[in-house]
Amino acid sequence: MIAPDTSRVWTLAAFRSVVERVMLAWLLLTTTGFVEAQEPAAPAASQEGSRPLPAEGAGAAAGAAAGPEWIGKRVIQKYRQFQLKVEDRIVDRKHEILTYRVKKVDGPWLWLEAEGLGLAGWAMAEQVVPVEEAIVFFTRYIREFPDDVHGFFMRAIVWYQERNEPELALDDLNDAIRLDPTAAYLWNDRGEVWRARKNYNKAIGDYTEAIRLAPDRPGPYNNRGLALYALKEYDKAIADYTEAIRLDPKNSLTFGNRGNARLARKDYDRAIDDYEQAIELDPKFVSAYRNRARALLLDRRGALAVESAREGLKVGTWDGEIPVYTAIIGQLSALQAGDPASAKWFLDEAAAHADHEEWPYPVISYLRGELSEAGLLAKAGENNDHRTEAHGFLGYERLLKGRDEEALRHFVWVKEHGDSTRAGYLIAIAELDRLEAKQVSSRHP
Repeated sequence: MIAPDTSRVWTLAAFRSVVERVMLAWLLLTTTGFVEAQEPAAPAASQEGSRPLPAEGAGAAAGAAAGPEWIGKRVIQKYRQFQLKVEDRIVDRKHEILTYRVKKVDGPWLWLEAEGLGLAGWAMAEQVVPVEEAIVFFTRYIREFPDDVHGFFMRAIVWYQERNEPELALDDLNDAIRLDPTAAYLWNDRGEVWRARKNYNKAIGDYTEAIRLAPDRPGPYNNRGLALYALKEYDKAIADYTEAIRLDPKNSLTFGNRGNARLARKDYDRAIDDYEQAIELDPKFVSAYRNRARALLLDRRGALAVESAREGLKVGTWDGEIPVYTAIIGQLSALQAGDPASAKWFLDEAAAHADHEEWPYPVISYLRGELSEAGLLAKAGENNDHRTEAHGFLGYERLLKGRDEEALRHFVWVKEHGDSTRAGYLIAIAELDRLEAKQVSSRHP
């Protein structure tokens, strides 16, 4: 077990913490109307989109009508007993605390859709809070119920996911664990914050405690696998993913994660099998198409890699960075396959649909001939994640042009300085091994 970290260092983050708390104190002084936790009423909608009816006997307790100002808001649940319902069915949220977008309003009911996960259902407006108001709400909750883990846990989620304040999230999770050290989910979530901060050993310690407390829950095994993967402990990561799959054989994400670890072990066939299983479970799992393409690329099956990348772009949208990486892998695969028309298609699609201001679009600009190598590295700046990918993709592009020495220089940089979790890392390491073996073979015929 890892004890809560109570050390304090006066840093910019600490100063920001003080400022945040002063602002909260002012907000709490000027805002009234704390709502006591309560069991939410259960909606009984006749069908999706129709007006939900209050549960039998609910009467006026169903709440006042929600206004149109709710439409488009991002919200999070207030209380532990929160439910989503469609008709008389409770939606299985798999114990996840999620952020939702309000899509419809009907009386006191909101139609909520979980961002990027396909979960949706009706909930009462009084059971959720807009994310921009959530810190104030849960701070009041904690003041009213200082011995209730729920308030600390929920505020930690908002600090971490919405405010990008991991130190404040850790403070709240430490308090929550102090209140209930037997709650596996608290250890797991603190492990998630440690992992996001790249403190993988502390993350592994927390996940291990979560597993000890709840050995039948797949999440901590999967998450510990991610931390082990980041430390390049690929065999141990595969073992954890395999256990998570045994406990939850329908989770496409875990198959995708095991595929990544097998890809790192250069076990291309079994990595591809895992990606295909992930796609079978979730045909819109764009990352699985991209990673299958990457495995096929490294296995010198460029034409099949092109097909996988193209499928990934067809089933997904152009939100975020994943489709841009898919286009990059598709373009490099097409060049490997000697298919310049497809290579151009991937770049043109990215140019037409991707956000030109966000990483990794500068890689697309380089491949389109709009940026020089120096320009691409300048765009990566001091961000090591971006530099890892820039050098990895630069090296592979040089390799495809037969410029082995230049490729080697980029791949060596990735090996010595790169982040093992980034998209270009495994490409660089696999090809570096091949180039070094080729050099040894040429010296010793």
